[in-house]
Amino acid sequence: MKESTDTFPRLAVETEANTEGMYAQLQSKYNDFIRTIFIQERISSQAEVRQIQSWLDSIRHDSTAIKEALNNYEKHAVPLLHSELQKKSGAVAELTIALQDNIISKQSYDEWITWMEDISRDSEEKLTSMAKILPSYLQRRRTLASKRQGLLGSKGFASLEVSPNYAIRTKASTLKNTKMFLSKLSIEEREDLLTELINTLPLIEAEKSLFEQFDKLLSASVGVHITADSKKRWIARFKDPRTSPKKKVAFVTAEFPAYIERWKVVHGKRDELLKKPHFHELWQKDIADIGIFKSDTKFMELHYDKKVDMVKRIDNALIAKQKGKEEWTNAVTAEIRTAATAGYISANRVGELVASMRESERTLHEVKNFIKEWAKLRYRFNKVEEQMTKEKAPQGLHRIPVELFLMMKWEKRKSYVAEVEYRLQMESRNGIESTLPYGLMLRIRHELDSANWQEVRNLLNEAWPMAITEQDKAQLESMENYLKNFGSSAPKESSTPDKARALRSALETIDSAYKQLPTEVKPFYDHAFKHDSNCAWTVGVMLYNVQWGLERGYQPQDLSKVRERAAAETPMRMRPGMGHGDGLENNLIDGHGRPAIREEGWGPQNICTSSSEAGRIVDSANANKFNFSYWYWNNLIIKGVSAGQYSSIAYILRRQIVSGMRTLEAQGETVASARNYLALLN
Repeated sequence: MKESTDTFPRLAVETEANTEGMYAQLQSKYNDFIRTIFIQERISSQAEVRQIQSWLDSIRHDSTAIKEALNNYEKHAVPLLHSELQKKSGAVAELTIALQDNIISKQSYDEWITWMEDISRDSEEKLTSMAKILPSYLQRRRTLASKRQGLLGSKGFASLEVSPNYAIRTKASTLKNTKMFLSKLSIEEREDLLTELINTLPLIEAEKSLFEQFDKLLSASVGVHITADSKKRWIARFKDPRTSPKKKVAFVTAEFPAYIERWKVVHGKRDELLKKPHFHELWQKDIADIGIFKSDTKFMELHYDKKVDMVKRIDNALIAKQKGKEEWTNAVTAEIRTAATAGYISANRVGELVASMRESERTLHEVKNFIKEWAKLRYRFNKVEEQMTKEKAPQGLHRIPVELFLMMKWEKRKSYVAEVEYRLQMESRNGIESTLPYGLMLRIRHELDSANWQEVRNLLNEAWPMAITEQDKAQLESMENYLKNFGSSAPKESSTPDKARALRSALETIDSAYKQLPTEVKPFYDHAFKHDSNCAWTVGVMLYNVQWGLERGYQPQDLSKVRERAAAETPMRMRPGMGHGDGLENNLIDGHGRPAIREEGWGPQNICTSSSEAGRIVDSANANKFNFSYWYWNNLIIKGVSAGQYSSIAYILRRQIVSGMRTLEAQGETVASARNYLALLN
């Protein structure tokens, strides 16, 4: 009996000991949790740690709660810890890269780290800021850094440093001194300083005659079509160092005269309206801003789009009075103006749209139905914009700002949104249910992004016979609509030239483009000529991808920094058992050879190399010319080629070379065999 009665206290002691053991285990886990997230990483706040400790104390003697807590630790606490550590690590990495790239100062870097490790702030506040505030903070500074490097690298910057104007010399010195520029000035002061220097940057000697021509055209328009302040803005645009000399020539000789003609038309139309018999009957209740229209100076100060809209609105009001349609015009104008206020169309298109509705004899009910469709399209636009902002814009896509989008015609807006929706669906890797080759679809969209309209037509002609399902046809229709609304018209058919003439013309195109390539790039095309146009196309796309990244701040203007990262990362990746994976990789080919190139994978790859490795790079490109993930993601960064040299390659030269090679191939020849063929004719 004694042994039996002793059992109960012993069980109680064992149960208590077991509870204490489990609690000690739980406490040890959470001590590690707190040590990591609070003491080491300083993500959690003191208040959050006290809550954890208070909760642990509250369940100290509750074996059921302790068991549940132990089970939940691996399910919830550990993933939470890993997630928060990963978010902080990513934020610190972004800040570190920004510091290394001279995008932010050491002071700004330290302030961010101190803020992220402030134990008086809760983790949710910190993590939210890391996810939402930090990206826009860094993007603004990347954009500024890109513009700064563009100005510092321009040929005309030296003239700022020796300017007779002391203030300009001082500001140029401040801009050049990275430490002073980043540490002593606020972001707004930096932006203002850069803008002022861009606007005062003297033109290089080769541009002086062009500027004189431009200035003459502007001066003739001042006081007639534009104001003196407007002239200053046009001059600042001309002097922007990021604009290449070729673009300036095209702008001054072709584009700007077209602007002047449009100014003449809108001002001429205004003069006609002022002389209309019923014009004196218009009051402010008819046109709220009619006072601006009547004033030569105030009308001249308006942006061109506002001038066009005002002329249209005045014309609408006069026609309404003349035809007795004032009630309809006022009602439709009110509806369309409300749509503009809601952001469905641009406020500068109200007059044009009212005129269009009148000319097509639309009822007020029909107008309201149109507006509903505009609203639906704006909603779709917002959705794709939100997705691209939250995630990433599809590789190569040129996003259209909302202001420009709302100025577009209906069909153009619709084709843009539809095409972006397809692009996002394709890049999600969930794919589109389609029998069309995925690589071919990406290739067509790459050429759409590159504005290579003839190549788009060729590829669409290749794709249409493969379209089987309605989804296939809808996808190709989307591309056709985009081409129709954004592309240039197809070249007129010409009589087929004889073979010799075709070969000679193609070689002239190739040779002209080849001569303009940077010396370091030429060996890559020398090797591509030994293969075919698809190989040359792949090499060109990898060069284009670098330019695309430079324009959006994904690549630093000083590309040697990418090479430095690749030099540090590649030896680690080449170790046994390591290798390539998905995601961003910086790979140095020099000294490591072709194994350093990731030929399969998903995510950006910076291939850093020198001209001496051109053969290996081109062999890799030729082997993967039909591998869409290869050319879609790879950036070919060649030692000795500056950021400013990629633009002409990306948008002009690569296209000319491939076009010429395809002409040769259509005649059954290569670059080498075409030269031999023509030599035998001489």
